[in-house]
Amino acid sequence: TIIGNPYPDFIWGFTNNFSYKGFELSIFLQGSQGGKLINGDPNYNESGRTLPAYNTGRWVSAANPGNGKTPVTRGTGFNWMLTDYVMEDASYWSLREVNLSYAFKSSITKKLKLNGLRLYVSAQNLLFHSAANYRSLNPEGRFKSGPYSSVLIDGYQRGAFPIPQTFLVGIDVNF
Repeated sequence: TIIGNPYPDFIWGFTNNFSYKGFELSIFLQGSQGGKLINGDPNYNESGRTLPAYNTGRWVSAANPGNGKTPVTRGTGFNWMLTDYVMEDASYWSLREVNLSYAFKSSITKKLKLNGLRLYVSAQNLLFHSAANYRSLNPEGRFKSGPYSSVLIDGYQRGAFPIPQTFLVGIDVNF
């Protein structure tokens, strides 16, 4: 039975630039809509122990049967990877980049004997929002070794890292 397609319905991006009296603001949003992936993380102990999304609602006892969807923790001989429990929506959107700068007027730069002076701040990956049922850190992540590291294998994700945020502050001086 086919229970998912690893390819998104569409990938999108939006960029815009705004300028006002020496200030410039640029933003870049990017996302992917649709597509399913097999999340390999539930099959490994570290994910089951450290990420509550894999344990919330699991069976604990007859008095506390859980939600009927989340499997019991390890040691039962049950292979989670053979169920639809590991199929997840790979949709996401992200605020990938924001740049804000101020270019000083030529009257000020001439007094300083400069051709141009600009201050700027830049930030990458400020926001990241994945689908509601996605339980890991990053649907773009790929396991970098072993049999699933090949770029020819689509739809399997394991071992994703959080998306790093980067902040830069700078001065652009032109002599």
